[in-house]
Amino acid sequence: MSREHDAYFLWLYERIKHPEAEHRKLLRFLHNVEFRWHVPNDDNRIGDGKDLRTKYCSENHILPTDEIYEAGASVLEVLIGLADRMDDQLYEPFVDSRSSVWFWEFISNLGLAGFKDDMWYGKRSEGVTLEVLETWMDRKYDKSGIGGIFPLLEPNQSDQRKVELWYQLMAYLDENY
Repeated sequence: MSREHDAYFLWLYERIKHPEAEHRKLLRFLHNVEFRWHVPNDDNRIGDGKDLRTKYCSENHILPTDEIYEAGASVLEVLIGLADRMDDQLYEPFVDSRSSVWFWEFISNLGLAGFKDDMWYGKRSEGVTLEVLETWMDRKYDKSGIGGIFPLLEPNQSDQRKVELWYQLMAYLDENY
């Protein structure tokens, strides 16, 4: 792993670190899994993740190169990008960014919040985490979104497995906020 890649990970980590427990091992794992999509327009979430790279370069006075944007986005970048989008939608003047709150809500919805550093058991934890991520990315969760990052409780919603993540986010906001 290059020094720049590691510095970028630490920058992401500082943006969304949990206030009460270390989850560095989980987040590093999420950063090493490439996000994949199957529903049209979910590729826009890759753009959200790549926007984080632009912000990082800008804040650290780094001239971005094409190489930075060629790779796909990691699951970590996509989840942070979605948390930023959620924070934008729930904007309140004079309130600091709550992206880390929303990020940890997504992690909790996936059932991964218990993977604190002292509860991370190497390959076993990686296997469980990868299975959860594949269920989410491959849309193998419940039609109401349970098992994904935007679970809905109200019946009569569209099958969330077929709805792009942006509209899942909007339905989740309508139901919860």
